[in-house]
Amino acid sequence: MAKNTFFRPGRIIREFEVGGNRVVFRCLKPSDAVQGREFINSLIKEKAKIGWQRKFTLEEEKRWLTDTIRKNREGKNINLVVEIDNRFVGSIGVRKKILHAQEHVCDLGATIAKEYRGPGIGKEAMKTLCKLGRDVLKCKIATLTVYDNNDVAKHVYNKIGFKEFGKLPKGCNYYGKYFDGTYMYKDLGK
Repeated sequence: MAKNTFFRPGRIIREFEVGGNRVVFRCLKPSDAVQGREFINSLIKEKAKIGWQRKFTLEEEKRWLTDTIRKNREGKNINLVVEIDNRFVGSIGVRKKILHAQEHVCDLGATIAKEYRGPGIGKEAMKTLCKLGRDVLKCKIATLTVYDNNDVAKHVYNKIGFKEFGKLPKGCNYYGKYFDGTYMYKDLGK
C-alpha cells in the first residue's frame, strides 16, 4: 500500500476552541507513549465504555504506538491525539477496512477524558474523522460500534448523521456483563 503523505508525526490537523479551551487534534508521535498510557489507564480505571478493560504497561503502549504509527504511514488508518494545553485528553481514529470489497468503508472511534466530555469535543472529533475518512482515506461509508446502553454517544452520532443498522446481541462485554453492540453508519457523500 502506498505511504500516506497526509501523516506526519505531531502534525496538527485541526484546532478550535470549546468552553475557553484551545483543542488540538494532531497525529501521534513516538513521544506520546507516557501520556497515552496514562490516558488509556485513566479510562480503564473509570470503567469507561471502551474496548480495553485491562491497564496497559508502558512497554505495551510503546508497542501499540509503534505499530499504529506504522499503519498511519502506510495509509491504513489515521490516529490522532486530542490535546488541551499540551495535555493528552483524547484519542480518535479512522481505519479503512482491509478487504478489497470493503475498501470504501472505514471504522471510526473516539475516546475523550471524562472531564472534557459534553462541551462538543466528541462531536467535533467525529465530524473530523468523517472528513478524514472521505478526503484522505477515500472512503464512502463510515461505520462504528457503540454499547447499546450508551445513549449519550448514540445521541451525538445521530446528531451528525449516523444511522443505526443493526445490533449484535451481547456484542459488548463490560467487565463481565454483556450488552448489545449497536452498529451505526454514515454515508460520507452527504
